[in-house]
Amino acid sequence: MARSANQKLKILYILQLLEHSDEAHPVTMKDILEELERHGIAAERKGIYDDLDALREFGCSIAGKRGRLAGYYLEKRGTEPGRETKDGQYEASIPRWLSGDTKVELVCGEEPAAVMREAFGHSEYFREKPGKKAGLVSVRLKVTADASFFGWLACFGTNVRLTAPAPVIREYRKYLKEIRNMYKDE
Repeated sequence: MARSANQKLKILYILQLLEHSDEAHPVTMKDILEELERHGIAAERKGIYDDLDALREFGCSIAGKRGRLAGYYLEKRGTEPGRETKDGQYEASIPRWLSGDTKVELVCGEEPAAVMREAFGHSEYFREKPGKKAGLVSVRLKVTADASFFGWLACFGTNVRLTAPAPVIREYRKYLKEIRNMYKDE
């Protein structure tokens, strides 16, 4: 088969497609071929199998599933392929605070929601729905409500509002007051 101009991007498009998969929503061979065709890349099944093997060798945990929901998906989430720590463990690419048991609700515009979706959309700890007012999005996260989470939230300034639960809102206010008091004129 003749190589197309975008051939070098083929494996990256496959990985990108797999990043949006899970065991319940595997990517089929047909999906992969159609996605590559959409980007002007000619491919055959054997070449795709070779690319999947190369991704596995690189450190991606790709599983194959047979049966009614046949296809491929990434088994492990929250790691970057090839980013190993000194002891051989993969370093998490999602923050530690995004794995707690406290459910928080944030209300924000579409732009901050898109940032969160890009960062955490694949996570089991992230849920999103339209907000009560037009143009707003309600985002639910399961977090460890600590200084790390509050620091991340503060980065959004007035573009994101913490709306629930009340005890976490009180803790966040306390966190912000401590910062404000640190910068008061003496």
